[in-house]
Order: sequence, then C-alpha cells, then structure tokens
Amino acid sequence: MFDAALFRPAGSPASDPLARGHLAAAGLLLLVTFYFLAMGAIFPIGFRPDEEKALWAFERALGLDGSTLAGEIAIRFAVFAFNLGVTFVLLQAGLIRRETLVFALVWPMTVFLYSKIYWEFFIFPLCLIRHDLRVRHEMTLAALLVVLFWLTREANALVLMAFRLVLAAQGAGFPRLAPAGALGFGMLLDEVMSRGLSHLLPGPLGGMLARFSWTRDVVNPEYSIPETIAVFGSSMHFFTKHTGLWWIDVIFSVLVLGVLFSFREVRRRAWEHRHAGLAVGAVILMFTEVTHAFQNARYYFFFLPFLAVITPQAALFPVAALGVLHVLAKMAEPAVL
Repeated sequence: MFDAALFRPAGSPASDPLARGHLAAAGLLLLVTFYFLAMGAIFPIGFRPDEEKALWAFERALGLDGSTLAGEIAIRFAVFAFNLGVTFVLLQAGLIRRETLVFALVWPMTVFLYSKIYWEFFIFPLCLIRHDLRVRHEMTLAALLVVLFWLTREANALVLMAFRLVLAAQGAGFPRLAPAGALGFGMLLDEVMSRGLSHLLPGPLGGMLARFSWTRDVVNPEYSIPETIAVFGSSMHFFTKHTGLWWIDVIFSVLVLGVLFSFREVRRRAWEHRHAGLAVGAVILMFTEVTHAFQNARYYFFFLPFLAVITPQAALFPVAALGVLHVLAKMAEPAVL
C-alpha cells in the first residue's frame, strides 16, 4: 500500500521495490507512533476545555478512568484507533485517496485530532473524503451528514455538509459561482444578525443563529477577515493550548507552506485544483462571518485533501521533517503553563 518513494528525497538511489515498501511502511508507523505518544502522553498539559466536557461520556462508554495517565492514554488510543479504522474503510471504498491518507499521517494535526476526546471525534475522518466525487454522491454524503447532525446535534457536521454542497454545486457547473454564493450567504446572515433581525428567519435557522450572539457580541466583537486568516493559518499544521507559544505554530505553518509552494509542481497543481481551494476558503469565511468565532483550522479539516492533492511525492519528506520539529518544539509548552 505504501511506496517508499513517498518518503525518499528526490535523487536518492533506488533499491529493491519490496524492501523500499517495507521501509516506507515502517517509517510511517514510527512517525505516527511518535506523534501519538507526544500528543497523548508526553505533553503534561491535561485536557483541553472541550475534552473536559466530553470526557465523562468516553469514560462511561469505554469503562476507563480518564483522571489517570494510563486511562487517558487508553481513551486516546481507543479514539485514535476508531478514527483510523473509519479512515481505512473509506480508503477501501475509494472515498479517500491513498495520497491523502499518507499526507494526512505525516501532517501532525491529523494524529492530534484523531486522538482528541471531542464530541465531534467521528467527523475528522469524513473530512478526508476526496473533493472530486460525482454530484449525486456529494448530495448523498450531504444527506448523511444531515442525519448525523440530527442524531448528534454536532454542528461540525453542518460545516462539512455546507462544504460538500458547495462542491456539489461546483460539479453541477458552477465552479466559481458556488463559493461566491456561499460567501455571499454568510455575509448576508452577518448583516441580518448585526441588525438584530435573526428572529425573523425560519425557526431552525433563526434559533441556530441566536446561539452565536454571545460569540459575536462578547467573545469577539472586533472580528475581521485578516484575523480569521491568521488564526486558521497558525492552527493548520499543529496546535495545542492557546498559550504564549502560539508563535511557534505560526512559524511552522509559514515554514511548511513555504516549503510546499517552493515546488513548481505544487504551484501548478494548486492552479489545476483552484476550485476546490476556493470552496475551502469560502466555507471558512462563511461560517466565521456568521459566528465571529470558530476560526481554528480544526473546524475546517476538509482543507487537508486539497493540500494532499497538490503535494508531489518529493515534498513529503520535508513536510514530515517539519512535523517532527514542530511537535518537538511544542514540548516546551508545559514549562510556561
């Protein structure tokens, strides 16, 4: 399944294909193991606020005590194993590209999200589904996400559903109009809420928008699009708690994007897949315009297949190296908490 060329620097000598395949698989396994141990056990930073809210449910379902280190690691491993299992099922079904899976596993944020104790833990593998499905498949996926939302009340399912609907509209022949329409819809809702008219909207939509009055008026009344770009960019590679070391995340996000776009092939592919990139950006701005919050890249993890499809094999080794360095650098975080 894995090809060593995905990790071999350009120009390195070739060897036996079977041996190279085993070496690549072993290297990827070691990398993922390092990521998991570092994020789930080495960082003594405790649970994130969202994890504290959901911990009791995972403890009850798994019969484990999350207050102990062993219990925490066991819970995280169970969540990680579940998400990885779902990912491989989607891979075998042809819904996730092999290249996307490999890219996701060298991108540290994937292992981080796959092992987090969040209510929305089941959404992250679905974010890796390819961006070139047929329109009827996109609509089917969007309908399934609506069902997931109805069953779980997890708003991240609606965010992903909106993205798949934009992709469906693009596939139906509106590659530029669809993302423009999504962004315009978000700006319209922003204006409605700014004027205090959300109560005039249909029941479900008006009630949902009312939930964001606090984030708009109290949490982040000074919202701006540049702020969204900055927050999303700083959290897209890897992040932990929001501390004074956020600048480490910014540096590595800039570095990894710089490395990627230094490859001519990346720039060429980015242009070829620009409509998917427009869809990602439009949905991010649509939801942040409405909520004035939820700017963290974890809410929009569907950006990763776009990066994967534009990344050539030769770029994976430096991306993996930067992932390891980023995680190592964040080990300094417990000292400042």
